[in-house]
Amino acid sequence: MANLVDYINWRGDLSFSGVSFNSLDSMVFCQLSYLPLEDLQGLPSSITVRDAIEALEDAGLMRTLTVDGEEKRTQYQSFCDAVKASSRFGSLQVRDIRASFRDSSETKEEIQFAAMTFDLTPDLSCIAYRGTDDTLAGWKEDFRLSYTKVPAQEAALSYFVHAAGNGRHLIITGHSKGGNLALYACRYADEKTLRLVDRIYANDSPGFCRDVFPEGNPDVSGKLTRLIPSCSIVGRLFQPDVTGAVIVSSTASGIAQHGLLTWQMDRTGPVTVSSTDPAGDFIAETMAQWIDGVNPGEREQFVDDVFGALNRSGIRTVSDFEKLGPSGFAQLLAKITGVRGSTVKTAAKLPLSAMFGSSWHRIADRAFWKKAEGSPLVPWILCLALGVLLGVLPAGGITAVMTAVLSLIVILEIAYTVRVLMQSHFDLGAQRPQVLLCLGTIATFDVLLIKQDALAMLTSILFAVLFLTFAYRSLCRLQEKKRAGKRFPLFDLVLTLVSAGYGGFLLFASAEDVINFDALTGLMLILVSILQIIGLLRTKSSS
Repeated sequence: MANLVDYINWRGDLSFSGVSFNSLDSMVFCQLSYLPLEDLQGLPSSITVRDAIEALEDAGLMRTLTVDGEEKRTQYQSFCDAVKASSRFGSLQVRDIRASFRDSSETKEEIQFAAMTFDLTPDLSCIAYRGTDDTLAGWKEDFRLSYTKVPAQEAALSYFVHAAGNGRHLIITGHSKGGNLALYACRYADEKTLRLVDRIYANDSPGFCRDVFPEGNPDVSGKLTRLIPSCSIVGRLFQPDVTGAVIVSSTASGIAQHGLLTWQMDRTGPVTVSSTDPAGDFIAETMAQWIDGVNPGEREQFVDDVFGALNRSGIRTVSDFEKLGPSGFAQLLAKITGVRGSTVKTAAKLPLSAMFGSSWHRIADRAFWKKAEGSPLVPWILCLALGVLLGVLPAGGITAVMTAVLSLIVILEIAYTVRVLMQSHFDLGAQRPQVLLCLGTIATFDVLLIKQDALAMLTSILFAVLFLTFAYRSLCRLQEKKRAGKRFPLFDLVLTLVSAGYGGFLLFASAEDVINFDALTGLMLILVSILQIIGLLRTKSSS
């Protein structure tokens, strides 16, 4: 199968005056937009693509800003070599190279934006908006699309208006977030400027969140070409309907299909398939249900807390994850577990969406559950009840409780899967991910049930994490009070010591020890819950 490099080699001797612009050309310019041309010092206002690439190579700055840049270095170098050797792309003038970057260590308003213009013919240019690079700021800005307009969108509109100032006709393209920026610019430009646009290409690009843009997508359907790989995930965000999209075959699997160099093509255009992959459909539907299940305020808090924890861990790029090591990863987990309880609830809704679809929304929307979810006392009352239950149960009570909980989850998952199959008239191909998830849940439960030691160890780990989380949050409160010069209650110190000590014990205890300490675990839960309830009531009364 052929890719972009093959296409450039095939059509490289044909100018845009002789052979008109097509969707494969849009992919080439999207890929070129990821080159860090803004890093070049003293770059002329206009330079050929060939000279720009050679300048990057001579300066030792040649790299691609996509997430898999280092992993695919050889492939990207082949792409650049093919572009330089071609007259269709290498001889074009590239100009107005703009880039803006600001991360969360400087301000809450992150921005990761870049665009460049390629002159194709005397009266036609192509604007290419860069998608998300490997910086954390870029990824956070992507997540922020779920609850607000982002600075990169306003930068894209400003760039578009400026580029249209000379009256040349324009083709606008973008990959990933770049396609979203292209659509945003066209959506908010005036009619006179929009008339200069001949075509818009959005390559596996997210749409617009209804909560932020309730009026729907921009009315440019007559000019829009939307391409997605068969297992599209990014391109299905805020836009689950694939009607009208060109579905492209890819050599990769899963999220890796997002990379343009994995897309397949022949001499006339992309190699297409008739339908999207069921795995991609499942993930897209899960994400859509999760987003629908949390309001914009909850999304904002979730993004701020999670990315704040990553930032405090010194992570600035996606590749930084690979450098963490075991101790760094443990510190990262500690910071993430220390986020607000409401953020944990928001995160917990994602696996619920995966396992039970939109069914859990109807339960969560009931007035009783909404009232209970809004009260900080409810989780501790439940922990207190669980502690009492463990105290009165005979030896092995913890594993019995866990067995009952897991059994309920399995029953609900089976019921939901049967319902989904009935609604699809038992189309096993279309519902394959849901069926596999159900079978995996059953198999996991069977293994835990048969191997009692495995269930006991799982139980001990879960309770250990629970107690250590209690200790961590209590310690954070103590530090805050110390910095504020306030005296802290004795029970906060007791809570920290008790939770940390018992959590550490459960983490390293054998399966036999866990079973024999049911009553003690129940007593610890009762103690921790009472201390937390007292603290919450005292805070409420003092305020």
